[in-house]
Amino acid sequence: MPGRETPLYRRGKYWLDKLRREDGTERSPRWYIFWYDPTARREASVSTGTEVDDEAIVALDRRYLADRGEAPAFCHACGQPTASAEAYLLVDAIADYRLEKGDLASSADSIQARLKHVLDFLDAEDLADGRRVRS
Repeated sequence: MPGRETPLYRRGKYWLDKLRREDGTERSPRWYIFWYDPTARREASVSTGTEVDDEAIVALDRRYLADRGEAPAFCHACGQPTASAEAYLLVDAIADYRLEKGDLASSADSIQARLKHVLDFLDAEDLADGRRVRS
């Protein structure tokens, strides 16, 4: 992306930016998800349908998680995601679960409250061990 502004957000092969003309001005006020498509040998994009930063970030996260080639490794037997990388932390798994299922469930409020207890516990453990707490 030479000559471009820094994207609003990046995850895996995807990045969030505005659709721009050759002169750099915005074509649309909506955010777009971009990625390099090796088959077509060019950048591809899709609109998030929103101008709101946080909603666009959630849209990109959902696309990332739906891409089996980008998400964490999957079990060959059951298809469930597994934490294959050391960098895939429990807090990331919780955030991804909420994006994929937890926030959409009819019991989203109780799921969120229970997961908050887990995150509070992790923060307390980090403080007890003298580590920096998540921001």
